Amino acid sequence: MNLNTFPNTLIVEASRAISRYAAHQRVLEAMAIRLPLGQVLSRLALTIEDAAPGCCCAIMLVDESGTHTYTGAAPTLPAAFTSAIDGVPIGPAMGSCGTAIWRRERVVVSDIANDALWVDYRALALAHQLRACWSTPIVGSDGAVLGSFAVYYSTVREPQQSEISLVDDAVSLACVAIGQQRAESSMRVSEAHYRAVVETAPSPIVGLDADETVTEWNQAAESMFGRSRDSVLTRHFSQTCLEADARATFERCFSQSHMQRTPSSCETEILRPDGTRRWVMWSMSPIVTNDNGVDGLLAIAQDITGRMDAEAAMRRSEQQLRHSQKMEAVGRLAGGIAHDFNNLLTVIHGNTSLALLDSAKGSLQEIALEEVRDASARATSLTRQLLTFSRRESVELQLLDLNVIVEDLRRMLSRLIGEHIQLETELSSMSLVVQADRTNLEQLVINLVVNARDAMQDGGVLNIMTRRVTLDAEAAAALELAAGPYVCLSASDTGFGMDEETRARAFEPFFTTKPSGEGTGLGLATVYAIAARHEGAVAIESQPGIGTTVTLWLPAVAGIAATATISGEHPMQHGTGTVFLVEDEVAVRHLARRVLVAQGYRVLEASNGEEALQLWKEFGPSVDVVVTDVVMPKMGGQALVEILRSDRPDLAVVFCSGYSDNMLLPMREDDVHTAFLAKPFTLNALVERVSRLRNQKRVLDSAYPSPRIAPCPL
Repeated sequence: MNLNTFPNTLIVEASRAISRYAAHQRVLEAMAIRLPLGQVLSRLALTIEDAAPGCCCAIMLVDESGTHTYTGAAPTLPAAFTSAIDGVPIGPAMGSCGTAIWRRERVVVSDIANDALWVDYRALALAHQLRACWSTPIVGSDGAVLGSFAVYYSTVREPQQSEISLVDDAVSLACVAIGQQRAESSMRVSEAHYRAVVETAPSPIVGLDADETVTEWNQAAESMFGRSRDSVLTRHFSQTCLEADARATFERCFSQSHMQRTPSSCETEILRPDGTRRWVMWSMSPIVTNDNGVDGLLAIAQDITGRMDAEAAMRRSEQQLRHSQKMEAVGRLAGGIAHDFNNLLTVIHGNTSLALLDSAKGSLQEIALEEVRDASARATSLTRQLLTFSRRESVELQLLDLNVIVEDLRRMLSRLIGEHIQLETELSSMSLVVQADRTNLEQLVINLVVNARDAMQDGGVLNIMTRRVTLDAEAAAALELAAGPYVCLSASDTGFGMDEETRARAFEPFFTTKPSGEGTGLGLATVYAIAARHEGAVAIESQPGIGTTVTLWLPAVAGIAATATISGEHPMQHGTGTVFLVEDEVAVRHLARRVLVAQGYRVLEASNGEEALQLWKEFGPSVDVVVTDVVMPKMGGQALVEILRSDRPDLAVVFCSGYSDNMLLPMREDDVHTAFLAKPFTLNALVERVSRLRNQKRVLDSAYPSPRIAPCPL
C-alpha cells in the first residue's frame, strides 16, 4: 500500500461525515428548544443546499384534508414560485411533489421542459429557471404521508447516489420534526397522541426524569440499544445501558442540561446486550414547565459509528505515514554510514590479515592482530544490521526450513545466552519452508535471542517455538498481510517485560532501554526490517514483570529446502593475467592491488570511471578481469562496464559495493562473466572471485575460440 496517497479519500469522506452530523445536530437542537416548525424545516433545507451546492430545496406539507400541499419551508426558492405552488392538489400528474405524495415513492424529473408530470406547471417553473426536480415523500412510521422533500436544479440532470442519501437522511429528520410539531399540538388535547409520535419517530428518543430514570423509550431506541422498553423503563439509564467511561461523559452532559436549563450534546459508546458496540451522539434538551422548572430531559440519539470509524482509520493512517517517513529517513542515513564503514573495514580487516601472515605463531603481535581482526568482524556484523535495516543489503533468496535454521544455531545460541538461562525449543514436526536469505534469517534469530537474554540478567527461561498457521482475512489485516498459510516463529522470555510506551517504540532504530554504551538499539529494528523485506510481519506481546514474546510470520511456500553449505577460509590461489582495478577509495585500492600482485596478477589502477576509460584506450586488449566499485564520483562502475562491454561483450567483471546491493546491477543467475563482491570483503574472497572468472574465461575461450577484436575508438 502507498501510505502517501492512502489517507486522501478517507480524509474527504470523514470531513463530509463530520459536517453532515454537525448539520443534523443543529436541526435536532432547533427541535429540542422548540423553534417553530417552519424554522426547523428551513434549517434542514439549508443543510442539504450546503452539502449539494447549486440546488434549492422545498419541504411541502400535506394539509389537514390530505388533498393539497402547502409550503413548509423553501428558504432560497423564488418567492413568486413558492406562492404559486402553495395549495397545489395531490394527484398522479401534479408536478414532482404532488405526484410523489400520490405515489408514495420518489419521483425524479430530470427535465421539466419535457416531462408530462409538469404539463400544468411547466411554464411557471421555466419562468423561474427551474429545469430539474426530484421529490421524496415524507412518510411517518405509522404509514401516513406527511409531505415531500423537493430538490430543484436550474440545469437538466439526474440525482447522484450521494445526493439521494443526503435527502433520505433529511427526510428522516423532517419526519421527526413534523411529528414533534404535531405531537406538541396534540399534547394539548391528548397525551396519547404525543406518545404515538415519539414511538414512531425514526430516531431513538429517550425520556429521562430529574434522577435520570427512563420515562420514554421509543421503538427506534429499542432497535439501537437492543433493549426492550419494559427492560429499561423506571430504571437508571446510564447505569443500565452504559459502561463506566461512557457513563461519566453522559452524566456530565445530563447534569449540564438539567442544571443550566440549556440544550447540551455529547458522544458516548454503547455496548449492546449482544456484545456489539456503537458510537452515539446525544442531543439533550430540558423539558421546561410553565413555572420555569425542569421536568426531566429529552435525549435524541444519532448513530455516528461510521464517522468515528473513519476518524480512527484516518488517525491510524497518519501514524503509519509518519512512522514510514521516519524509518525511511533513518534507513537512508544508516545505509550511508554503513557504506563508508564498509570501506574502512575492508582496509582494516585486509591489512590485519596480511600482517598476520608475517606474525610468529603465539607471539604477542599475532594475539593483538587477531583481536583487531575479531573487532573488525564484530563491526562488520553491526554494519550488516545497518544495511539490513536500510534495506540495502544484498539478499540471496532460497528455500529454507525454519526448523533447520534454529537447530543449526542451537549450540551457538546456548553459548550466547549463558548457563544462567535455560533454552527450550518447541519445533514443529512438519517441515516449515520459507523463501528467505539464510544470513538474514540467522541474524533475525540471533537478534531475538540476544534481546531475550538481555531481559533476563538474573536468569530465566527462553522458549523458541515454530509452527505453521493459516491467517484468515481479519487476522491477516491486523498484521497488514495477505490471508493464507504462514510459518510462525516465537521467542518468549521470562524477563522484566516492557510497559506499553516501551513496546510501542521497540522496533524504532537506535531506541534502547540499556545504559549508554551497552546497546545499539538495532536488534529489534533489524528484525523488523528483515520481516518486512521477506513480506512478513513481526509483533510484540509483553507485560512488565512477566516477560515478552516476539512473534514472526513469514509466508509459507511449497518445495524442498536447500541444505546448508559449509564454507571456510582456503589458501589464496595464485594466478596470471591482467586485472583492471577501479576504486575511488585509495586505501581499499592499494590493499586490493597488493593482494592481487602478491598472487601473481598484473594490476592496472584507476580512481574512477573516467580515468579508467583513458587507460582502457591503451591497455584494453590486455585486460582479463575488471574489478570495479559500483558507486564512484564522475562515473560509477555500472556505467563504466556498459561502455567497456560495448567493446568486449564477454569481459569478466567483479562488481564491489559497500552497500552490498547487487539488486542495483542487471545481473542474471546464468551470467558467467559477472560476479559480485560485498564490502567489507576478505582477501580470500577477492582472489577467489578474480580467479574464478579468469579460469572460466579460459575454459570458454578454449571451447569457443574467436578472433581478437581490436578496441574501438572511445
